[in-house]
Amino acid sequence: STRSTSCDRTDSSQAAGSTAGKPTGSHRCQPLIILTWNAANLSRGKTKELALLHLLTSNSVDVAVITETELHEDATLFALNGYYTFLPISPLGGLTRVLILVRADLATNASARLAEEFMTVPGLSVWVELTLPQRRVMIGGVYRPWRGITAEREDLNGLFLQVKAAATGCKSLVLLGD
Repeated sequence: STRSTSCDRTDSSQAAGSTAGKPTGSHRCQPLIILTWNAANLSRGKTKELALLHLLTSNSVDVAVITETELHEDATLFALNGYYTFLPISPLGGLTRVLILVRADLATNASARLAEEFMTVPGLSVWVELTLPQRRVMIGGVYRPWRGITAEREDLNGLFLQVKAAATGCKSLVLLGD
């Protein structure tokens, strides 16, 4: 898992209970807890979904990139209590192989949105934009199954173009996956 921070500007005089009201420019940073997990096939019953939910809730995970999900056409039905699910705009080989989960309250407060404009290679990645109080964060999840050397080059070139596009105008970018 990864820890990133989202910083809110606070007035330390107010935090200390002072009535002086002069901003001091201090920061209070809240950790953004991000997890990546290779599920090795979520479509085989509910056991892995329960294990994943336990992992997320017991570690207060804010965002999770789940790879090798191998979800079939019913991937749009995948849901975990307390999390919003973000999927690629089109599957790769008929399977959804990567998804991003964002804790429901964070997704609402940070106006989480699926950043479809960066998903240029079918099924290769999913991108989510979070708008936090002091910055915008782009989170990308990628899964690249081996499909031969030519496809590998094409996938990597496509991924580099996605990262470059996502990084434009956004200083905070996290890319996770296999």
